[in-house]
Amino acid sequence: MATEKSKTEKLQGMIGKSWKHTNDIVYKFLGFNESGEIITVATDKEWQQTTIYDLNVFIRQFTEVEVATNGEVAVIRKEIPTKMVQSIVVPGNTMERLRDTLLESIEKVKQDREYIPQAQSISNAVNSIVGLAKIEIDLRTKM
Repeated sequence: MATEKSKTEKLQGMIGKSWKHTNDIVYKFLGFNESGEIITVATDKEWQQTTIYDLNVFIRQFTEVEVATNGEVAVIRKEIPTKMVQSIVVPGNTMERLRDTLLESIEKVKQDREYIPQAQSISNAVNSIVGLAKIEIDLRTKM
């Protein structure tokens, strides 16, 4: 899995260059700022925001171009050589909280059999969250 640092290194490599977006607008990337999970990209036309989790998707929307003095645009590369690596999109300490809740439920079931229905409900909710993360990863992979 790509680390947050390697993801932002890809973005760093885009700074100072011109990039054509899938909407056919050409942007010159001027810089970016990270604030927690939010990344704000400064271009010559506007500010754009994405999250660290969606950064690969954001980057794939751009093709490097060269802009001539007369305004003509020539594609340098068909696409950015970036491998679509997915991060599980469960924010911050959520995984830790889920793990703690499951372990706590196991202990309660060991102590009190009447807790089993509540533990099953917790387990079902956790399985739903995991399922949603899998679906999102699958969708991002296909983008």
